[in-house]
Amino acid sequence: MNAKKRTLVIGLAAALGFSAASPPPASAAEKNIKDFTANSIVKTDGTYWSWGRPSPVPTRLANAQNIRKVFANDGTDYYLENADGTLLFLTPGTRTTKPSYETVSGLRDVDHFRYYGEAVAIAKNGRAFVTDLLDSEDRFPDYTKFVPIEGIDNAADASPYVEYSSGTSKDHWLLLKKDGTVWRDTDELAGFKPIPNLSGVTAISENAALKKDGTVWALPTSYDKSLPVSVPSAAQIKGLSGIRSINGGGYDNTVLAIDGSGSLWFKGSTLTGFSDSATTNDQGAAFRLTGVKNVKSAYLIDRRLVAFTHDGGVYQTSTDVQKLSAGASFKTIAAGIQRVEDGGRHIIMQKKDGSLLGWGINKNGDLGYGDFEFSYEKAVPVQPAVYVTLNGEDLELSGGVVTRGNQSFVPLRSVFEKLGAAVTFDSSSKKVTVSRAENGKTTSIVIDTNKGTASVNGKAVKLEQPAFAISGVTYLPLRLISENLGAKVTWVKAEDKVEITMK
Repeated sequence: MNAKKRTLVIGLAAALGFSAASPPPASAAEKNIKDFTANSIVKTDGTYWSWGRPSPVPTRLANAQNIRKVFANDGTDYYLENADGTLLFLTPGTRTTKPSYETVSGLRDVDHFRYYGEAVAIAKNGRAFVTDLLDSEDRFPDYTKFVPIEGIDNAADASPYVEYSSGTSKDHWLLLKKDGTVWRDTDELAGFKPIPNLSGVTAISENAALKKDGTVWALPTSYDKSLPVSVPSAAQIKGLSGIRSINGGGYDNTVLAIDGSGSLWFKGSTLTGFSDSATTNDQGAAFRLTGVKNVKSAYLIDRRLVAFTHDGGVYQTSTDVQKLSAGASFKTIAAGIQRVEDGGRHIIMQKKDGSLLGWGINKNGDLGYGDFEFSYEKAVPVQPAVYVTLNGEDLELSGGVVTRGNQSFVPLRSVFEKLGAAVTFDSSSKKVTVSRAENGKTTSIVIDTNKGTASVNGKAVKLEQPAFAISGVTYLPLRLISENLGAKVTWVKAEDKVEITMK
């Protein structure tokens, strides 16, 4: 794979692959959530809502109406599956553009995706597919078209990893078959051959493999001889036995392993320093982390190790250390959690009542909390996904509805112009004027976003919550302005919906 094939990948941790969210618990229906990832939800009505770049709160993707599953990678959603098994490829939004999507051809009824430059898909029937090429010379992938991977059937999973030698590198893919054998490509997802001593395998993650006997094996990634090398043998990772699950990622092919008793094991490296002074620190032999017990799943989130326990606790410890102690102390992030989704640099957690919490890096609005603060050390609630309708028709909002103090705020022009009002913004005074003329009478609403004050036709009105700006976008109080323009506003709590009626 050349450099152009990695345009969406940041580091080897991004190779962990698309993860389809597991079936939702019954209590999620209480919050109208059918499914969720680390930056989106699918409501029970099949609508898809995402946050981060450009919106810091859940915002509905127009015309995506019958979604049943979302496939995500490292905190970004890439593929949506419709109820009929067809797929949509998502182009993520930016600070100034909304997400969009295109229909995928040559593929449907997918079990899961894995991604490392190109996307590899494992269909429910065991066939393996890879993205076609936009340009055969530059080998840039077309994420909307898939072709079968020849010579492979009965596939269960796929995982990319990298081999290194004397400053050069070679990308490879592993494919796990349903019979427990593991196959490695010899060149660009072609010429797959079985790994000689990998059989009885139940899971793969990067260059690591978990066997049904509870042992963990790894393929070598560093060589003294020139690349490419012939199909190598795997070596057992000493100290790991009775393991029931593994998760790869981080630095130098770090492996997190959980044994049958719920103990968490670490094998790999930590990272200290930044930029040119960043250093990976090999931690030596695998060891058990005694500061957390009864672990259900574990993740490497930025420079933290996060553990989710069977009793609903979520805990973290820093890996920004030269030596990670076996007795490292884990701090509580949240309790009463029933599911966690890994976003690479943040996590989204679902409480037992179905509501969502976020924790970690938030510089792109990744936590859905309604701002772009760089990070949060304490868990914060994901804002509700709120519909706004006008006379029964859904309104498409550019930045979603932000809820503060039980009041709904919407982006400057997203609703009020549709009510027949003129909206102006004075950048020097930071005053917004919303005016509407009807039957010879003009209603003028002025909101001073600097002072947090408002007036209607020159008469001061009290704001329970002042207007505000998020990353340059001004948000105005929906009910106050709509009702003063002559509309009726109704909050339908059961559906998270604001209904506006205007005669």
